[in-house]
Amino acid sequence: MNNVYSAADMTKDTITEIFGNIDKGKLQSSNIFFSKWQEVLCSIKSYVVKDCGKKLIDHSRIIDIKNNVLLIEVDHPGWIQLFETHKSYILKGLKIKIPELDIKNINYRLKKNKDTNTQRDITREEMEHYLNKGKENHLHGEQPQSGEKEYPPELQVIFDRFRNLILTNDK
Repeated sequence: MNNVYSAADMTKDTITEIFGNIDKGKLQSSNIFFSKWQEVLCSIKSYVVKDCGKKLIDHSRIIDIKNNVLLIEVDHPGWIQLFETHKSYILKGLKIKIPELDIKNINYRLKKNKDTNTQRDITREEMEHYLNKGKENHLHGEQPQSGEKEYPPELQVIFDRFRNLILTNDK
């Protein structure tokens, strides 16, 4: 009745229970898919971006394959642009390397940033207030209060001349 289990036995049982339901065939086929995916991307040659395929791998991850469409998540819109540039090459490569999947299209999803929820868009009223405040400062000859560095005196004289010319031409 007093069975004593070691931590190793409990861990072994837990791991077996959790991972026991995983189909080894599916796991092997997914590993093969990811290795073929990396092969196709690494074979991309670009004059613009050095190691283009490697960077595409680093900044993206495969989310799902449904209805012959590959869904990829990227961390910046620029990577979507690069994927689109090389889309036909990638699709042909996947068709050659993994013909049984018959992937016909690639769709993209932009990764959500953690800071996205804390940021808010500036309202139209706030923008108009800011712009009007800036115009008033310039009309009265005041310097904007944006923390800019002061320019050397000779450069400041040139800017003042330009500002006066612009203000007199507007009237």
